[in-house]
Amino acid sequence: ICVCFPDRGEANLASKLWSQQMPNMSGFHISTIKDGARPDDQLIIVVNPGFNISEWLDMESQLNKDDTIPILVVNGDMDRVRNGYYPRLF
Repeated sequence: ICVCFPDRGEANLASKLWSQQMPNMSGFHISTIKDGARPDDQLIIVVNPGFNISEWLDMESQLNKDDTIPILVVNGDMDRVRNGYYPRLF
């Protein structure tokens, strides 16, 4: 499982806090959208892409290059995507 954040600072903070809170948790890693997922990931969780449209474009192009890994977006301003605030991307 790859947990991705739009910003490197957010990813670093999450890594630090999660390693302190759950030191024995395995099976997932933290990344940024631009760094992408690993080939062996079976799920990508993207945390809060939002206002910056390039985050959405990077998410599509960087995370799942072969289009086989499911992507779950958490709190990603979906209302703006669904109500036409942003142009159709996907």
